[in-house]
Amino acid sequence: MPNPPADWQSGFLQQHNLGADYLHHAQEWFARLAAGLAAHQKGAASPVLVAVNGSQGSGCLLYTSDA
Repeated sequence: MPNPPADWQSGFLQQHNLGADYLHHAQEWFARLAAGLAAHQKGAASPVLVAVNGSQGSGCLLYTSDA
């Protein structure tokens, strides 16, 4: 059984009128990207460029790093 959402997660879901299943999808699709961005920023001398390409919901994402 999955852990219950943290208070900030529950607040985010409520504020944006999202169902509880959004958290599962967010973890599946965004957690690795967020971890990579955080790791980059810890040692970066400059920001990383993240560009979202495509229509909303198309699933297109470009992530680049010079490091």
